[in-house]
Amino acid sequence: MLDFYNLLSLNRKFDCIYAINTLLHVPKNDLSKVLNEIDISLNEKGLFYMGLYGGEDKETGFIKSDVSDAPRFFAFHSEEFLRSVVREHFDVISFETLDLETDIFHSVILRKR
Repeated sequence: MLDFYNLLSLNRKFDCIYAINTLLHVPKNDLSKVLNEIDISLNEKGLFYMGLYGGEDKETGFIKSDVSDAPRFFAFHSEEFLRSVVREHFDVISFETLDLETDIFHSVILRKR
């Protein structure tokens, strides 16, 4: 099984990586490590799109939902936290925070340095 924690095991480089509503399952303390895996997996000047729900900085435990029988973990990040952690690894091309009335969604386009 492959996940964002071991992208390097593919032994490949990519021009673009797209992650929508997947990194919200990565604990806050692991996000920088995962972003580093993505950074290393990109070709020079490669692009990375990240879309995830956010708002305030909080993490849930593993919860069950209507969508899946398997418990899932959720990490929500404030715009300030997310901006600071992505800047450690990438140049920010676009960072939009959308207020969807019931949720906040971060839509971020990044480029490998």
